[in-house]
Parts: sequence; C-alpha cells; structure tokens
Amino acid sequence: MADERTYIDDIFVRTGSLAMDWITRLTKTMPGVLPLDRPRLYRWSDPEQRTRAHSDGSITLSRQTAATMAEVGHDRHDARNHDPERPEPPRTMADLRRVRAAASDFCAAYVESVLPRAELTGSDQALDIGVRGNMVDVSSILNGMHGYAHHFEHLGGIDSVQGPDRAPLHQGAAAVLTAWASRRTGLRPGEVDALLRQTPPAQRFDVLAGRVAELDNLQNRLPDGSRRRLPADHLDRLKSDLSKDLRETFARVSFADQTGSRARGKEIAEGGLRAASVHLRQYRDSIHTSQRGYREVAGLVSAVQSELAIGRGLTAADRNSGVYAQQLKANTDYWSGELHESTESTGELGAAGTDRSLTFDRDRVIEVLAGDHTEYWPSTELRAAVRAVGTQAARLCNPEGPGATPLNAADQALESGLTEEFVSRHESQLFGKLRYIPYQLTHYDNTQTTTAQVVATLSAEAGRRLGLEPHEVTARLLTTPPAERVDRAVAFALEGEPAGPQLDQAKQALSGEVRSVLTDAAAADHAGKTRLHLWSQASAGDALSQKVTKAIGSAQRSLGATRPASNDNWQQVVTAATSGQAPPGRPQQDAQNPTNRRQHPGQDRSGQGQSGRG
Repeated sequence: MADERTYIDDIFVRTGSLAMDWITRLTKTMPGVLPLDRPRLYRWSDPEQRTRAHSDGSITLSRQTAATMAEVGHDRHDARNHDPERPEPPRTMADLRRVRAAASDFCAAYVESVLPRAELTGSDQALDIGVRGNMVDVSSILNGMHGYAHHFEHLGGIDSVQGPDRAPLHQGAAAVLTAWASRRTGLRPGEVDALLRQTPPAQRFDVLAGRVAELDNLQNRLPDGSRRRLPADHLDRLKSDLSKDLRETFARVSFADQTGSRARGKEIAEGGLRAASVHLRQYRDSIHTSQRGYREVAGLVSAVQSELAIGRGLTAADRNSGVYAQQLKANTDYWSGELHESTESTGELGAAGTDRSLTFDRDRVIEVLAGDHTEYWPSTELRAAVRAVGTQAARLCNPEGPGATPLNAADQALESGLTEEFVSRHESQLFGKLRYIPYQLTHYDNTQTTTAQVVATLSAEAGRRLGLEPHEVTARLLTTPPAERVDRAVAFALEGEPAGPQLDQAKQALSGEVRSVLTDAAAADHAGKTRLHLWSQASAGDALSQKVTKAIGSAQRSLGATRPASNDNWQQVVTAATSGQAPPGRPQQDAQNPTNRRQHPGQDRSGQGQSGRG
C-alpha cells in the first residue's frame, strides 16, 4: 500500500489545516467525539481509487478530493498573500459542486474512521446509514469557514447547490423521520437528530417510539389544552405499535433499489409514517372527549392542576425582606383523560381510579355539570358536583395513583382534610370554569369539618419554619404520595434542626401524635365523638387543633428550638396567611374574596370576631 499512496505533508500544502477546520465543525454533531488529533492524510496514486478510512485512523483521499482540498486550503489560509493587482477569476457553479463533493467525501470518511459501523441488518442498517449520512451537513461546514463563502455569493451562496449525498435513498428517509418526530413531539429537528445519534443503532426505533408516545400532543393534551397522564399500559401498547411501524417503514427502504434518489427515500418514508400517524389517532380516540359533561370536568381538573403546579412562597433567605418567589412544585398532570359514568346508587359522588381515570355519578355530577347553569346563585347540587370533581382531581395530583398503597386511618383522614381544605380555598377558581364570579358564592355556608380544621392548623404550624403560607403547605402535601404526607408535614415543622438521633426521635414522637389527632378528628366527623371524649363537632375541631399546635411546639422545644423571630413583617405574613387574607405587599383581591377565607364557626359573615384558619 505504501507504493499506492503518498503522504500529504502540511508544510507544502494546506490540506491538513483545512481537514482540521472541517473536523472541528463536523464533530459538533457527533456524540462523544472530540477533535483531539489530526488524522494522517494520504493521497491515492491510482485515479480510480475512492477516499477510504483505515483501521489505524489514517485517511487516504482520492486524487480529486486531495486536489480540491489543497486548492480550498490555499484560498482559506493564504488569501492574505494574494496580489490585489491580479484578481482571482470568479468561481463557477462547477467549482461549487467540486468543493461540496470534496467536503462530503472527506467528512464521510472521517465519520467512518471515528464511528465504526455496527453489525446491523435490515431496517436497523437502513436507518443507521441515513443517520450517519445526515451527520455531514456540507452547507454548515462551508458556511462556517471564515472569509470563504463570499467567493460564491454571486452564484446565490453555498446553499444554492445541495448534496452530494453518499446514500441519498437512506438520507432522504432519515430526514423525513426526523421531521415527522419533530412535529409530533415539539422537539427541534436538531434535537431529534441528536437523540438518534446518541442512541445505540439497534435501539433507535424503540427509543424514538417511546419519545413520540410520551410527548405527542395528540396523546398528552385534553380538549382545553391541559396535559393528561397516560396510563402505563396505554403507553406500552402505543410504544410497541409505533416501533413496529417505524421498523416496517425502514424495512421497505432496505428492500428498495439502493441507488434510488433522495426523493424516492422521502416518498417511501412518508408512506410508512402515515400508518404510525393512524395509530396515534386511534389511541387518542379511546378518550371520548365528546361525551356529555367531559368539557366541564376537564375544565375543573385543569383548574386543580394549575393551582397545584405553581404557587407563591417565601424562601428562607427572603423571610425578612418579604420578597415573593415563584416555586415550582411536583408534576400534577396525572389524569389519564378517561371519564366514566356511574349509575349505582351509592353515597359517593365520584372516585379516582388506580388507572388514573375519573368516575362520577351520572345524575348527580355529570348531568348537573352539563346543565345550562342559568340560575344566578349556584344550586346546592351544583356546588356538590363541583366539589366532587375538585376533590377527586386533587387526589390524582401526586406520583402515586389512588389506592396504589393501602392507607391507615390517619393517612385517610389527612387526605380527606387536605382535599376539603384545598377545594374550599379554591372554590371561586373552580366555579370560574363555569363562568360564575366570586360574589355569587357568598351565600354558601363555609363551615369546615373537624378533620379540615385540624389539617388547616397542621399546615399553618408546619409552614412557619419554611416561610410558607398554609395553603402552600397544603399544596405541597397533596403532591406528595399519600403514605408519606404525615412524615413530610413533621419534617416541615422541624425544618432547620441539626440531624442526629435526637431529631429522629422527635420526628417519630411528633408523627405518632399527629396521626393520633387525625384519627380522633376523623372519628369526631363520623360519629361526633373520639375514643376518649364526647363533644360537639365545633368544639372537637378547636380542641384537636390545639393539640396539634402544642405537639409541634413541644417537639421544637425538646430540640432547643424557638419560634421564628418576631420580625414585624414576618408576623404579618403568617397572620395574613392563617386568616386567608393577602400577605403584606400583595394585592388585596384574595382578602376581598369571601370564598378565600375559612370562617370559624363563631365568626359572623362580616368577618368580625375570631379569625379563622387559612
């Protein structure tokens, strides 16, 4: 081979410098490849030999490619020494085609050198050829050469000619796949290309099918534009069908005439991807959005998700300044989009399923929500229906599906109190989806259950250490798996204490006391009494709330902690939060909205008397 090729010495020609310039730009699109070393370049003596990459990392250029690269290297690096009195002849279209061919030829050989081909067959091989070929973007490489593109401005620029492609059939099909996936997922074409390049060749169809199934707007959006959570079995079936469609598409490419044009590759891919699009529509059609009451339920679920997704909160660093920060909470888009009707005569108005679907009583919820709502004051039946949807939607807004883990009495009571407190606070936003204004809700009785009063107190006390309003703590607990909520509330209440055995013991003791109080509250709501006392519901809420406050204070004192410093601004924030009023520095619309204040049983409609809990 030494007699057949000649080493290209960069001292005499600029081919090596040009090669490194092209390699630097090319490797930006190649995962895991860095332009660390300049490959040894040779030139074939035989004019019939094509450019080839060798196992030792060297590249032997065809005679045509070597000559063109030497010429471009001279223009690129030695232009400053050109005699201005002897103007260069203008470049022709043939010159542009020759330069593009040389760049494509060298870059394709370099890709083969640093990314050896895997042993593939059929559709995997067809896609791999297309992906590797499309790594070489000749236009961007040449346009990126400083001071060179102007030579072809009179011809319309570097982009006035396309190609040449080493595998036009496969590259055309791969380009169509990239564009299709980009439209479906909302990703930029470059991001889809990067995903394909970074994925092992044998796994590309499965990975791309999974990404399309998870991000496709047709699957993940409800009619009102809000997101929905796809059930796991739904996703698995869709991914399997999409992967099969993509493989069959590129199997057709592998069976086609391999000398076919780029247009032929695009035609084959477009035909195959139509089947994948049909599958996406079929899976989307399993959600019957045209059923009666679906639009109203979806709007209420969207309102719940929005309220739980982002909220106001004071960070620890901002406690004394009163600066508000937007704090992202956990993902809340967990509804599958499936709505079922129930005709059984049970006391429950609705339920959230383990598959993340929603089921509601047809006559008492679905038909009521789908009505005309012409009355000025919303009826008691309508309020019950709205609260039923809001409650079950809130139960869905955590990573663990309803019923996935058996809950004890305390955990069930906490979930009941959290959902009641959340729905009561945001009732005006829920009714806003039905075009009611807050004033039309003022005739409702806002008396809370014992459990809700205890939970409101727990949220207020737990949020003091973090500088959070009670409804912020409520939202954070709702987006936590149900079995972990009590422990998280305890962790909030003891935030900032040094870690160690003493803190663990304090958390365990406080958790036990909180669970006991929650169990007593649920019993008081159910039968009007606890295990030890007989009392009215109103006095039970007061007494049990005080037990929560005392338990948290005792745990903090046992660790040597003190209450937050009595900074006037901070005290105003806490006081406003626990009374449902707007904190200092915030607009007063919340304070003026009667539905956003939880009224104590002893508080009259004017808001005078004892302050309620927020």
